[in-house]
Amino acid sequence: MTKFGQVKRTAVLQNFPNPFYPETCLPYRLAVDAPVTFRIKNLRGQLVGEWNVGVQKAGRYLTRETAAYRNGKDGVGETVSSGVYYHML
Repeated sequence: MTKFGQVKRTAVLQNFPNPFYPETCLPYRLAVDAPVTFRIKNLRGQLVGEWNVGVQKAGRYLTRETAAYRNGKDGVGETVSSGVYYHML
């Protein structure tokens, strides 16, 4: 039975600020408890970052305090330039 206000579908939402400058927050919502990992790719499809947020409870992660935070660094700690990137949950 679905309760009123319960998240019905897992989704990653629009990041803010957009474009990345050089950091960003990635809001998302989960329909069920789940492990959360984000992958960031550039326009060429190259992976520039990946991080494991950990297992999260079902719910909404929409604010700067609860959304996933990206510090603007790539996988080796170098600053990634501002611009357009794809993010995947």
